Amino acid sequence: MNMMNNYTMFAEQSIAFSCWNREKSKTVEIQLTVRVENSAEQFVAVSTELLFEPQLPEAFQDRLHQRLYDGVHGGIAIAIPHLPLPSTGITVKVLQLRLSPPLDSFVLDDEIDSLGNILETQMMGIVAGLWSGILNLG
Repeated sequence: MNMMNNYTMFAEQSIAFSCWNREKSKTVEIQLTVRVENSAEQFVAVSTELLFEPQLPEAFQDRLHQRLYDGVHGGIAIAIPHLPLPSTGITVKVLQLRLSPPLDSFVLDDEIDSLGNILETQMMGIVAGLWSGILNLG
C-alpha cells in the first residue's frame, strides 16, 4: 500500500461485548468504539488517544490505560508483523468505552486484571482488523 498519500485514511469499529460468569453471577458488558488513521503526530510512529468520557476512576486508570495501549501495539504487530510502520504514522483513537456494571463494582485486583485482559484482547483484535482493512483497501 502506498502510505505516502497526503490524505487521511481511516477505519472505525464499534463493538458491544458481553461475558458472564455463572459461578460468580457476574455479567460484564463493554461498548468500545475505536478509530484508526494513517496520520499521527509529527515524529510519532504510533499515537494512542483515549478520548472517551467519562474517564475511568483514578484508582484503576493507569492499569487499564496500559492494557489499552498494549492492545493497540499488539494489534499493529498482528496486522503488519514483518513490515515497518508507515512514514505517516498511525493514530488510534478510543472514542467510546462504556463498562457495565460501573468500574467501582470491581473491588478485587484479580477482577481488575481480568477486565484488563478483556480490554487488551478486544483492542488488539479491533486494531489488527482496522489496520489490515486500511492496508488492503488503501
